[in-house]
Amino acid sequence: MTTPEARAAGLFLGAFNTAFEDDRRMTISVHTEGGTVSVLGQLSDNHRMTFQAEDVTFLVDRLANLLSKEKPQGSLTVTVPHLGHIRVPIDAWAWSLTADGSTEPLDPELAVILLPSSANFPQPDADLGNGIFHSTPSASMDSETLSELRRRGLTITDFDTA
Repeated sequence: MTTPEARAAGLFLGAFNTAFEDDRRMTISVHTEGGTVSVLGQLSDNHRMTFQAEDVTFLVDRLANLLSKEKPQGSLTVTVPHLGHIRVPIDAWAWSLTADGSTEPLDPELAVILLPSSANFPQPDADLGNGIFHSTPSASMDSETLSELRRRGLTITDFDTA
């Protein structure tokens, strides 16, 4: 059985991999009735997304806590700004947690409650599932973040730079 911590790490990684395309910045957020927790990633010179390890720990803890409940209520979002682009300032992806602890795409009309109304949703039906990967995707993120996700029980194939 997969722990809520491993599933939370898997959802974090899945959300990242769904949205990442060598973007300069990215924000991953967990939204609950109690508020929002967000982590900001910045693209490094070696083309790895770098997050503050403490922020990732806090966000994954919040998400794991939600997933440990009988009926988790909350949502997960990713935003990527288009620096210098006025018409579509950000791309966004949004998922709600379901009663069984899985995820389902959050309708963009509902997601604008959590995100700017000008957000563009390039993949409104992107599926994250339940955070359990049979073949965990590799990730182009910094080693500290990957170590934190591994510590939670997620097996991650290192990003191949060759």
